Amino acid sequence: MKRVARIIGFSENEATYIDSIAALQRHLQPDKIEIVFVDSEQNPELPEKGRKQSAFIKRLHDAIHALAKEYSAYSPCESVTLSVENIRRDELNSILNNVMAVDVSAAAKDLAINTISNALRYGGPPIYYVKWLTKFEPGKRSRIGEDPYVYEDLTKLDEARLLSRSYRSQSFLLLALVLTIAVFAVLAGLSHWLEQLRVFNEILAITSIVAGFAGLFMAVFQSGLREGITRRSS
Repeated sequence: MKRVARIIGFSENEATYIDSIAALQRHLQPDKIEIVFVDSEQNPELPEKGRKQSAFIKRLHDAIHALAKEYSAYSPCESVTLSVENIRRDELNSILNNVMAVDVSAAAKDLAINTISNALRYGGPPIYYVKWLTKFEPGKRSRIGEDPYVYEDLTKLDEARLLSRSYRSQSFLLLALVLTIAVFAVLAGLSHWLEQLRVFNEILAITSIVAGFAGLFMAVFQSGLREGITRRSS
């Protein structure tokens, strides 16, 4: 079975993806790398199937070949199978299926954070990001194997671990609340015939309000953690 990695794409500029390809090859050695473009209002012009995708892949190969002459870290990338896929925004979760890793270095921030959140929520693959440790210098481009960097798994950040635990806690809390409300709802229904059970009408109302506040608190807490991951990956 082929070892497949994916890169979430945004721009048709092939230079955007070369370092991610080199980092994936250096750290994970996939047999195939798929660049997946997500259709959105922010990026309406994606490489279409056929000639446009073929031309994009050719430009990628040409750029990798040119860099491999100067930087050895890019040489192994010449033998990796590259492909392009286009998906709709509502198909974003499919990026996590049957894949060893996903790179979000070139992705729009909202797509990156949604991908990380979904990976944490559903137990998906590691989500990587090329984090350069060099200071920005006008006219200079950092390169894999030449300049210091960290290929960071964003699902391992402290904020991500908290978010993962939060998702698990949310699942247990939701199950407990649903069962509790269901029991109180049954008892409240029986109060039509048994007067001593009428107190459960009030308990049901209070429990529903508590559930609403608990859901709001969890949403705000998780939103803060997602923002923290976004700042750490910037």
